[in-house]
Amino acid sequence: STPLYSSAASDVYKRQTFVRPNDPTRSLYHFVGWYFNDQPYDFTKPVTSNITLVAKWVSVFQFDSKTQTIVDATDLAGDIEIPAKINGVEVKALGENLFKNNKTITSVIIPEGIENIAFSAFEGCSNLKTVTFLGTDSSDPLTFGINVFKDCTALNSISLPANATAIATSMFEGCTSLIQLPIHGVLDPVSYTHLRAHETVSYL
Repeated sequence: STPLYSSAASDVYKRQTFVRPNDPTRSLYHFVGWYFNDQPYDFTKPVTSNITLVAKWVSVFQFDSKTQTIVDATDLAGDIEIPAKINGVEVKALGENLFKNNKTITSVIIPEGIENIAFSAFEGCSNLKTVTFLGTDSSDPLTFGINVFKDCTALNSISLPANATAIATSMFEGCTSLIQLPIHGVLDPVSYTHLRAHETVSYL
């Protein structure tokens, strides 16, 4: 894949080895290794000319560019932000069971342009407290699968954007910390039947 970060090598005498730099860090990416001419660099070989090492990364998100869907995510914890693009391609959907039963994420920011959050995408994320949708004025409709936030027992802050079309079946079932559900728009009235007794709707 195309390197996403580069670092010039330190000056060394010819035919001496190059001391391996510290591994860099980048949010939402795993560091693969240091590369030279698209190949893993061998730090045991002597340096014979000027070199530039490039850090190679792989996204923590597995992305299907054809459907523009994030289909898997690994090693995510704490506060996370879903990228609007991956490798230059817009993200349009979050796949089924994407974060299901992840007990370590605490907040999620979802970018403008997302058109579908599939069933059980966040089900069982028991420490997820806040969900924020960016770009609430998007004209593209946003749909949800069933059980999207089911059993997110710590969830106490979420505001559905104006382009949300309906509250899906059991979307907030078991969200015992969620007292109000602010909505930036008007949902299909049938969607109200999927609210639980402890939930109320407020329009913004």
